[in-house]
Amino acid sequence: MKFSLYPFLLLASLLLVAACDSNDEISEEQLLEQRILQLENMDEFGAKPILQEFVDASTQLLANAEAFAQDISTANLSTLKAQWKATTIVFKKCELYDIGDISDNFIHFRIHRWPIKVEALIDTLGTNTPATASYVANLGSNIVGLGAIEYLLFGMEPAATLTAMQNDAKRLDYLVEATRYLKDQAVEMQGIWDNYSPRFVVATETRISGGQNQMTNAVLALLEESARLRLGKALGEDTGGTLNQELLEAFRSDASVDFLKSGFDEWKLYFYGDFANSTDNYGFDDYLLALNNDELLNRMNTAIEVCDDELNKLGNSLNQELASNTAQVTAVRDALRALAVLVRNEMAIFIGATITVNETDGD
Repeated sequence: MKFSLYPFLLLASLLLVAACDSNDEISEEQLLEQRILQLENMDEFGAKPILQEFVDASTQLLANAEAFAQDISTANLSTLKAQWKATTIVFKKCELYDIGDISDNFIHFRIHRWPIKVEALIDTLGTNTPATASYVANLGSNIVGLGAIEYLLFGMEPAATLTAMQNDAKRLDYLVEATRYLKDQAVEMQGIWDNYSPRFVVATETRISGGQNQMTNAVLALLEESARLRLGKALGEDTGGTLNQELLEAFRSDASVDFLKSGFDEWKLYFYGDFANSTDNYGFDDYLLALNNDELLNRMNTAIEVCDDELNKLGNSLNQELASNTAQVTAVRDALRALAVLVRNEMAIFIGATITVNETDGD
């Protein structure tokens, strides 16, 4: 039977918060108890369930790809496209868990590195080398993964896609083997976390390797990459304001809005610790309260609400919004960036986290 510290640590947490009402001082031992609560909550109710969900989604994607290869039809193509989107939505949640051994293995690059190198992919599809599982596994990360699969499924109109798959056995084989490779990477990523998990939940130190420190960098990375890479580039930050739809993360499928919202929804769960089935919901908000900084937490809550509001004002198509509602896309970027500033310049400093994320980090 697995022994859990939850009941005892939760009691300690409640007693600590009560004690803090009359005493602003908090010992390192008490802070350690708080960090254990947060790490165990994230591991058990955040990382493990979402990584399993990604394994399940990518397994279904492979099944749909194999069914499509057996019957190249409009209905099967539609099903496959829908499952690709569902799988990628789950992966956008997984991006927050790119820490520790998962990060050290660079497996996220193999799953979704974007933008893909279209010319390199076309050249690969044009060779006579059979698209076997081992062949795809040894290709560069920018022509495999979710982005490459998106190109194969959404790069042409549906009728043209069906014709291309019917007339080009290499292209069809590549599609199937790319989805197989994706599923294998999902399984591997889950295994890496399962092996790392026992060390993560006891990594209570405040230095770079500490679990909370890694989580702080993860919440910052998602915000800054969303603002800078997923929105800022398409808004023309590097080109004097010239809009470029093709710099959106998923412009071919036009699923960029769903992916942004999915990532931010998980971000909120991660920050507040409000994971499904969690026994204590311990997150960064509780840690700030334990340190008696409800003023900073209130400002964080407000900034998070602004991000939610601005995201919800977007229509379903970020491709269209970029062209016809540029101000709203800019508002989303600015809201995410403002929240990132709070995390980087105030929350991280206050809790003693060491920031290793560079604002230009990304794929």
